Amino acid sequence: MFLIAFSQSSLGSWSQWPKVWGNSRIEIRNGRRILFWNDAWVGQYPLKQLYPVIYNLNQQKEAAVADVRDNQGWTLSFRRMLNDWEIDNLTDFYNSLVQANNLNTNEDRLRWLGAKNWKFTVKSVYRHLDRPAAMLLPWPWKMI
Repeated sequence: MFLIAFSQSSLGSWSQWPKVWGNSRIEIRNGRRILFWNDAWVGQYPLKQLYPVIYNLNQQKEAAVADVRDNQGWTLSFRRMLNDWEIDNLTDFYNSLVQANNLNTNEDRLRWLGAKNWKFTVKSVYRHLDRPAAMLLPWPWKMI
């Protein structure tokens, strides 16, 4: 996976992990560090969850995005020809990949939405996880 490695103690409890991952977004650039089927780089869910039929037919289950994309387009290989009723699903699948049409030479990034500069730091995660619900709303200073 694309993620930064965490130990169980680094987040205190794995129950906090959805709060961290839910506030992160993968920014695709060259596609070498993002797993095509397993990382959530198209929307909020991995492609294998969004298109399970296409995933099951595909032969490159552990490929990075860059491994299945070249100058000509997508180079996915399937273990059999698709049936007529699977073609619409395949069309929807390819339409969802539009955001990765312009791969470049820059490294892929994980953007942390919990910081103003989008950079992941332990301090920013701690602040995000440690703030009480009351701090989420602006303090009504003018009412005092």
